[in-house]
Amino acid sequence: MFTIDVSAFDDLLSAIKAKGYALLGPTIRDRVVVYDQISGSKDLPIGWSDRQEGGTYRLNKRKDQAFFGYSVGPQTWKKFLYPDHL
Repeated sequence: MFTIDVSAFDDLLSAIKAKGYALLGPTIRDRVVVYDQISGSKDLPIGWSDRQEGGTYRLNKRKDQAFFGYSVGPQTWKKFLYPDHL
């Protein structure tokens, strides 16, 4: 298994951007975890989790600083993997 130190995570993201790639990842918009373009780790939902049940969706602050401590949100990666063609 490969792991990366938290302090080097932004260095990794910067290297990806320097190669000309767009950074896409989870971020919080309107109190929902969505996938969108990000600029770095500061845009990730670090320390947040979500709770989903019976037609409700709530964000909750976690006691830790987990980078990806949420379930699958209401959005998928489809718009990035299969963009609309006009």
